[in-house]
Amino acid sequence: MVRFDIPYKTDGVYGTRFQGVGLVVDAERGLVICDRDTVPVTLGDVQLTFGGSVDIPGRVVALHPTQNMALLQYDPSLLGSSLVSSLTIRDAPLKKGDKVSVVGVRQNGQISVRDTTVATVEPYTFPKGKVPFFRQTNQEVVQVLDGVRILGGVLADKKGRALAMWSSFPNIADKKSPGWFLGIPSAA
Repeated sequence: MVRFDIPYKTDGVYGTRFQGVGLVVDAERGLVICDRDTVPVTLGDVQLTFGGSVDIPGRVVALHPTQNMALLQYDPSLLGSSLVSSLTIRDAPLKKGDKVSVVGVRQNGQISVRDTTVATVEPYTFPKGKVPFFRQTNQEVVQVLDGVRILGGVLADKKGRALAMWSSFPNIADKKSPGWFLGIPSAA
């Protein structure tokens, strides 16, 4: 789990407290990726929770300028003897009809696993916001048949390998709609 608090609303950011799911991509170096709805800017405090019980600080390393991804880093020595491993990524293209599992975390911190089917893999046009703010561009995204509202996670194959990062995309053009949950393919 990733928590991000910012002291001031800058760069069109719509809030000061954010929460989402981070994926450990390199446990040895302490690298985590998450969506930019969880970490929208670099100025802020990062708190990472492992196993629902171990909280450690992190820092923002980079924000992708056109894709919905933020790279975070933590000090692995702060986890002590806790076992944390890197996400296994399967770099295979997804297509309509593929069977996947959405694995993620609910708002209450519980793990959610749900089998579903890929509905589409295509570019998605996100509306422009009323104020300047990050907006995903030039990226194919994955939609599933029965949308899953969790804080984030992965679309995985039957062996548990990540095929896509299940991400939150904020709707900054219309306050009535909370946004979208879509997959960012690992093969992208």
